[in-house]
Amino acid sequence: MFCLQYLHGKKITTLAILLSLLIISVSHAQTLPPHDSLDILIVSDEVNPHGLNDNDLMQPGDLSLVLDTTITLNSNTITEVATNDIEQATTALSLAVEDAARPEILIYFAHRIPDNGNDASGRQAAFVAVVENFLQSGGGVISFHHGIYRTGGKQDMQALLGSEAIGAVPWDTANGQDVIYMGEDHFIGSHQVSYSGTTSYENPSHDIALNNYPFFNNTPD
Repeated sequence: MFCLQYLHGKKITTLAILLSLLIISVSHAQTLPPHDSLDILIVSDEVNPHGLNDNDLMQPGDLSLVLDTTITLNSNTITEVATNDIEQATTALSLAVEDAARPEILIYFAHRIPDNGNDASGRQAAFVAVVENFLQSGGGVISFHHGIYRTGGKQDMQALLGSEAIGAVPWDTANGQDVIYMGEDHFIGSHQVSYSGTTSYENPSHDIALNNYPFFNNTPD
């Protein structure tokens, strides 16, 4: 199950919607409405504590492939940088707004800060400072679950993203999780995501009344 957070920039709202659809199903190509060309920068690293097969897990490199082959983006470039090469992302996001090589969108799929070389925290801090300036100057940031998960040294990035996931994640690779559609205005449910059935559900603490809601199962989670 992936959480997605998107910040700033008019261009990225539609992209965020379609990216969320792709996480669920990439069987049909999607096309964005007319828009200016997009330069996209991805920062990513692997998290696979349960040893899932690549086909069962969104891995670094998969985002670039999906964006390049499944959505017609009208994109100039899609560049993916490993977390351990964070300086490459820092340099790209530092470019002037008028520089044609500056990305319009950062996709943050990094579970951790760099863990190679010296001064990992300093390298991360330099990246976060540049991301803040990038946002303030009109850039857009999309964060998947890895990005909002808090590990050592990521607190300043969490503050920018405005979201965090902490604590143990109750993985169930046999039964997965049920993804339940409870809101008429939910941005995934309102954009033609197919829910395979209905399930009875309630959560009074979140003001969710007992009802039969559309859902699909996400296995292996």
